[in-house]
Amino acid sequence: MSRKKKRMKSWKQNPSEKKTQNQLENKVEKETKENQFNRAETIFLNSISHDIRTPLNVIIGYTALASAHVNEAQEVKKYLSKIETASNHLLLLINDVLDMSHIESGTLKLEHAPVYLPDVLENLKAIIQTDSSAKQLKFCADTKNMVHKNVITDKLRLKQVLLNILENAVKYTRPGGKIYFQIQELKGQEPGFAKYEFRVKDTGIGISKENQERIFERFYRVDKGRSRETGGTGLGLAIVKHIVAVHHADIEVTSEEDKGTEITVTFHKENE
Repeated sequence: MSRKKKRMKSWKQNPSEKKTQNQLENKVEKETKENQFNRAETIFLNSISHDIRTPLNVIIGYTALASAHVNEAQEVKKYLSKIETASNHLLLLINDVLDMSHIESGTLKLEHAPVYLPDVLENLKAIIQTDSSAKQLKFCADTKNMVHKNVITDKLRLKQVLLNILENAVKYTRPGGKIYFQIQELKGQEPGFAKYEFRVKDTGIGISKENQERIFERFYRVDKGRSRETGGTGLGLAIVKHIVAVHHADIEVTSEEDKGTEITVTFHKENE
């Protein structure tokens, strides 16, 4: 019996060896994460280079065509429309990169001003209905239990979060599908504050379980081929996640492949 205990004791790891092993494991884990980030960053830089080059080529090409047809008003008008579309797309790409830079450096600032939520809803409806109609999607938007319609928040960032989620719903929902957007005030909050639930539900292509865990990562794209077709940097949802976090809010995703996705953002805000 004593021999057995002695043998077992000899198998115990020396404290200094255990410390060295833990340090080694931590180093390997850190290097693995750094390598994953570096790979993702390389993929992102390759993608963003292509994404920026595409609208630039459109602008250069149609500018040359407009110059060549300067006396043909209708042709020039058509070319200028293409240039405007490409310019707006380029601006969105640059804004995403700048926002991510501010987030990473900790310089992203929030405004705190009175916001009338029904105006936000109407503004988003006007933007999304144009794109959804072009894809023959049925888009419905409404409010529920809205007692406190005025809140103190950052209107620009709130719209940025919701617009990003809604635009993704439009991008990844097939023609003939449906998108539902609702702003709901939740009950039982302390005086002077209100809790709001912003829900976007679609009948789109859905997201697999493994991808649901990664969609908020920087530079990550679920379907690189489809993302290339629809545009974007792969930064949109990463920016959304950070803005939601800065607001001390919550975001939840439920999705099933070929059935659709539902994203819920919950904000706890001060009433005006």
